[in-house]
Amino acid sequence: MNDDAPVNALLLAAGLSTRLGPLSEQRPKPLLPVCNASLLRWAAAHCRSAGIRDVAVNLHHLGRQIRGELGDGSALGLSVTYSAEEQILGTGGGIKRMAQLMPPGRRCLVLNAKIVTDLDLRRLISAHRRSGALATMVVRPDPNAERWGAIGVDAAGRVTRILEHRAPHTEPTPAYQFTGIHLLDPELIDAIPDEPTLRCVIRTAYADLLRRGAPIRALVHHGYFYDHSTPARYLQGNLKLLQGAAHPSHAPGPLQGVDPSARIAPKAELVPPLLVGAGARVEAGARVGPCVVLGPSSRVASGVALRHSVVWADATVEAGGERLIVTSQSALSVPDAGDPAQSPR
Repeated sequence: MNDDAPVNALLLAAGLSTRLGPLSEQRPKPLLPVCNASLLRWAAAHCRSAGIRDVAVNLHHLGRQIRGELGDGSALGLSVTYSAEEQILGTGGGIKRMAQLMPPGRRCLVLNAKIVTDLDLRRLISAHRRSGALATMVVRPDPNAERWGAIGVDAAGRVTRILEHRAPHTEPTPAYQFTGIHLLDPELIDAIPDEPTLRCVIRTAYADLLRRGAPIRALVHHGYFYDHSTPARYLQGNLKLLQGAAHPSHAPGPLQGVDPSARIAPKAELVPPLLVGAGARVEAGARVGPCVVLGPSSRVASGVALRHSVVWADATVEAGGERLIVTSQSALSVPDAGDPAQSPR
């Protein structure tokens, strides 16, 4: 295939978001705001930063909201196509359906619209083009890789094991965690079966091609990577960025600071790091921070003290606290049980 051809992007956004509890009743996971930009916008901006223009997004739970977030993509410099799934097709089925809707004969970058990472996508695309592989999987070191389903990678960057499936004539190799980011040649997408019950891309196309000795490569990412699948992870992902854990060049907005249109009462106190969105109000006697994200047009009432929390757009905080996710409909308290990244996803 033409190595200089553009790359399509496929954004996985059709999950049920069940582990988010009451948050999922208000928004699908890809629309959770991280530092005041939805996870879907983070993914779209990531694609745009790598020169990708053609993007497909699959939909299921609260799909109309997802369509409304990006529209046709023109405002972001993208062309966005949607794939509505009446029944969830799984990773393989979703990928295959979206690829069929996109300009044909191109490689496809797959991103899960629940993550924020500082991965250099241009580096991934360049490495894949040089490798001659059918797919390049982005993996990362993780002490729990075996617990979550390991990817074995040898010193030359070749994938030798995917879960329990092994390439022929290979020795044991170090185990990594698959990030859910991968770049696929059309041949691998074609290998995804059409049967609705066999739609996991890992256990079907990848496993079959690996066992047959097809070239599959890995790119090891040592930088920032965080998923937002539970309330604890979602809150922690916001706090990490506020605290400067990463500075992704493709961030769709500021990660710290106070918007000039925010209204801060003279006797209110702001304690950095924090992010205050457009039109937000902090009333007299309130103390906000450290580590608070206030969404656009949100309000912190007089006398309220708020720390380590995320407040969505248009929400009002009338009672203080710590480790809260405050929406226009509810305030969810998130217990501090250590780093949520250390538990299975």
